[in-house]
Amino acid sequence: MARPLATRPGPNMSSPAHPGANRYSLSVVQSPVRARMGGFGDKDRRPLDPPPVVRLDVFDAHGRPLLVEESPFYACQVTVWSEDRQTDCSIVINPATIPAQPTFPSTAIFALNQPVRTRNLLGSIAATAQQLKDLDGREALFFIFSDLAVRTEGRFVLRFAFFVLPR
Repeated sequence: MARPLATRPGPNMSSPAHPGANRYSLSVVQSPVRARMGGFGDKDRRPLDPPPVVRLDVFDAHGRPLLVEESPFYACQVTVWSEDRQTDCSIVINPATIPAQPTFPSTAIFALNQPVRTRNLLGSIAATAQQLKDLDGREALFFIFSDLAVRTEGRFVLRFAFFVLPR
């Protein structure tokens, strides 16, 4: 179902242009294998299984790992992309809202019946970091996306974006 995209330094990740700044690294430690499409109803939600879990590692300017205990300022957002990683599939049109072709021209009626765009990825698409123990018993920061579901059928990849929130 979903394969993570490779993370690239973004505006909040350190780069050689910002010497002395912390550096951040995301790694997917648990990735969904498959999911059943949930459709456009609110009652038939089928979560991704297993849920995506992303680990955040923080390094100082010299590349030494830092244990960050204060994590409410770190956030991660997930979006859904086409399997070839070229198209953002986060927004789709609900097929039930596509108007039938009118038998006579009437732009006023048509304007009221435009298709409704809706999120393709349901659930909490953003998470804050949680300090937990990894499989080796070491403290680490994780983003857990436990209630994600996909509305439409297809093969997708998940893209994770990391943010440092202002204090």
